[in-house]
Amino acid sequence: METLLKFSKTTTESSLKNTIDELHQEAILWSSQLKFALFELNFSKNLIDSYAFEPKTANSFLLLQEFKSQNEKLLQENPILEDEVKKHENSLGSTFEYLDTTTDSSHYKNHQYLKARIEKHVLGFETLKAEIFDYCEHVLRYNKRP
Repeated sequence: METLLKFSKTTTESSLKNTIDELHQEAILWSSQLKFALFELNFSKNLIDSYAFEPKTANSFLLLQEFKSQNEKLLQENPILEDEVKKHENSLGSTFEYLDTTTDSSHYKNHQYLKARIEKHVLGFETLKAEIFDYCEHVLRYNKRP
């Protein structure tokens, strides 16, 4: 009976370590995504502010202003999310050292909440990037010299 209890405890600890390791790997991926998104957001900001996209109509001026506003919002949100990912990774590290099913459950809930926020941020960024590229394509065709 004692062997069965030891096996059960060891199996539980092992599965918790695997789960925490998976959460940690996902957090590393988020950190990478956020760093790359920050690089692209800064590029987008410079692109929008460039003279190549000087608005020629009221509609294009409003569209550029909307791009600037969305880009700025994402630029402000990005470092906040990066900090939260770092804190989350640190807390996962301490959980890995002191395995406890209650802390694992709370970390999992926090992880899912952070995951949803990051997915929303990345989706917003990808949508904005697609809209900017679409606008760029239109402007470049319009400004193309014969």
